[in-house]
Amino acid sequence: MTMLTGNAPPGCTQAHRRPEVSERRHQSCPAASGHADNFEGDARYRVGGEGTSERRRVIQRGHPIIRTCRLPGPMCITRMTDYGVLHNFDDISAYLGEHSDTPDGRGLICRHASPMNVIACASLAAWIWVGGDFPSTIDVVSDAHYRSPAHGRRIRPFNRQIDSQYIITVGGMKVTSPARTACDLALVQIDASDEQLEVGGTIRCLMNRYSFGMAECLAIFNTDSRHWPNIRQARELLTAAASTPNGRQEPT
Repeated sequence: MTMLTGNAPPGCTQAHRRPEVSERRHQSCPAASGHADNFEGDARYRVGGEGTSERRRVIQRGHPIIRTCRLPGPMCITRMTDYGVLHNFDDISAYLGEHSDTPDGRGLICRHASPMNVIACASLAAWIWVGGDFPSTIDVVSDAHYRSPAHGRRIRPFNRQIDSQYIITVGGMKVTSPARTACDLALVQIDASDEQLEVGGTIRCLMNRYSFGMAECLAIFNTDSRHWPNIRQARELLTAAASTPNGRQEPT
């Protein structure tokens, strides 16, 4: 799973250059407060981005993904990538950096990069909410099977029933709520210890940014996910994330 706390997610870091790989793996996500924006669907998850509301509306209407073959050449692509104008998906496509500054813009990117009629979940949903590096898999709620990759990434479907109260529309893309996203991340089977640390950091970032804790996660587990495999691992991971200095431990 790709680390989701690097590459200057809004509200988590303030860097204006493209971090090195070693930096992206260790950047932290302090708690954010006082954000305000207008998401479709649910006022509980309002987070602001840079720029005016008019600029954000313009970004929402534009197409966020381009074919790199339309650019003058490799040197141009490298320079635009170094300056953060482009972020490469693979050898033939990239998304525009200005769209990745806000959750609305990232939702728009995911709407164009994902299959139709799906819900972003797990790592893809976390990227919409907190930003960072685009995940290595496109995680969606769907009962379909996808054999072909999208933009160089495997589409990983999860055939799950999710209560409508945990689904929000952001930038035209249906996405699981921050609390449900944290639960889904914790439920995914993780074998490597370094990946557990990365997922734990992303969960802490979600908790801090959107002001939820173990109480909300346990409520989700008790209703929607009580019979899923790895439930014990998920509870332990969420408890550890909420118990850290940057997490929110609540009475359970």
